[in-house]
Amino acid sequence: MSAIGRLAQRRRLASLALAWEAIWPAIWPALGVLGVFLTLALLGLPLLLPGWARASFALLFVAGFGAALWHGLRGFRWPGDHPADRRLERDSDLPHRPLAALNDKPAS
Repeated sequence: MSAIGRLAQRRRLASLALAWEAIWPAIWPALGVLGVFLTLALLGLPLLLPGWARASFALLFVAGFGAALWHGLRGFRWPGDHPADRRLERDSDLPHRPLAALNDKPAS
């Protein structure tokens, strides 16, 4: 594999890592709602409710899960090459930002 191919692969991996680091804290509230639902379901609470209340119970948690997921992920943007390059330079202890120099253009 060429050096450019390896750099592109490293950028993709750095972008995936940055995306995961942004998504993971954003989905925690939704996972909390899911955890509360599973806890109540395993305790048998829905079985004690009449049919209409059981449907309302499930619908309430589906709406809460969706709202928490939407609220957490609404500002998410996929990281581009610039943040991925910064991540690679920082984690590799590369001095003087050599990846940024690859995209520099002459002033004149």
